[in-house]
Amino acid sequence: MATIENPFENNRDYQNVYFLKIDAAGHSAIMLANPYDRAQYLYDAFENEVINSLEEARRNCPCDYADLWSWQGDGGLVVIWDHARESRTLDTALATARLILDQSLPALQRRLRMENISGAVHIRMALHKGGIRYRTARGSIHSPAINFVSHLEAKAPRDTLVISEEIFRILPNDRRIEFQRAPFPFEGSSVYFDSRNHSRNLFLQWYGAAPFHGSQSINTLSERPTPSEKSQLIQLAQHEVIDLGVTLGTGSNYLVVNQTPGDYPAAVHDLLQRGGRFTALLLDPDSPIARQYDKTYNDNCCSRGRETLSRYRMFHDSLKGELQSRFRVMKYLAWPQMAALAIDPHHGGLIMHSPYLTPLDRRESPHYVTTEEGAADIFVKVRRVIDYYLQDAQPYPLGRDSRL
Repeated sequence: MATIENPFENNRDYQNVYFLKIDAAGHSAIMLANPYDRAQYLYDAFENEVINSLEEARRNCPCDYADLWSWQGDGGLVVIWDHARESRTLDTALATARLILDQSLPALQRRLRMENISGAVHIRMALHKGGIRYRTARGSIHSPAINFVSHLEAKAPRDTLVISEEIFRILPNDRRIEFQRAPFPFEGSSVYFDSRNHSRNLFLQWYGAAPFHGSQSINTLSERPTPSEKSQLIQLAQHEVIDLGVTLGTGSNYLVVNQTPGDYPAAVHDLLQRGGRFTALLLDPDSPIARQYDKTYNDNCCSRGRETLSRYRMFHDSLKGELQSRFRVMKYLAWPQMAALAIDPHHGGLIMHSPYLTPLDRRESPHYVTTEEGAADIFVKVRRVIDYYLQDAQPYPLGRDSRL
């Protein structure tokens, strides 16, 4: 690529600088599924293809500056600017993006097939503009516009261009028809898709990746977490852990089976040792609701619940002194709706919950991890459900005297 002289001067502000953020979706999967040298060859070729598209756009739509500012393995940032005419900057940026989609992407996919590389490669791209402050000492540019375009690119549908409201607003009328508004705003601003790629799949990708207005951050597991993962969550607790379920057969078994993966018993013991409380909250196995639940789902929850209580008593007996008083088992009298592991739910902690989804086996049911900081409204609502089960729950006597 021909060397382009950097026009920016130290500690000066510049307006209407354009940022084209590019990323090859599927990079990690390809790197894992192929020998390193073959996979890396593909992404070296991708960088070269992007440079070729940029050079062609610069020849056809010249402006003061258009260059690949940085590249990080599977993508990079193109910076475009003209001191006198922003229309030149706009033309160069759009031409570069279109050439990457129309030439670089097909060339990359051909190389994938020719080199017999396993996997699929796609491109995500976003275009935005804003002001910058340039610093010569580190060759760095400072701009909130870069943060926005990076966030937008990460959520962009594959193999299309997404532009910001700032870009769309200055498009000539004959070019506005080339773009369509996304179904809902992104970070408070409208964004637009390249209409040449209008498809149901494009909108489905956007709905699946970009946050809805008012949506909150929740981490999703596709199935039940491992004992090791649960142990790590319990180790975060400072005050209390609540384990909610129908029978809690799995959790109680972790406590009494030797060499449980993830050292689950030790995690619970350490919680009690540092002054925390562990509450097991299960459906009363001798209640009419348990019998009805058993009959409805053929769940054997009555017998399995009694076995759980026996295992909890065994673990309680293994504890010394005051640790026993911090370990409690509660039996609720309500129809089971979900399982949950709550870590300090009343002290700004974390809740992992899983609604009961018939006919899924509980081992394959999705689990949702919510924190008060990341999703306060959802966290509080799930905590209210846990408190609902706790409010009328009866303690199960664990002391030795209870057996007499």
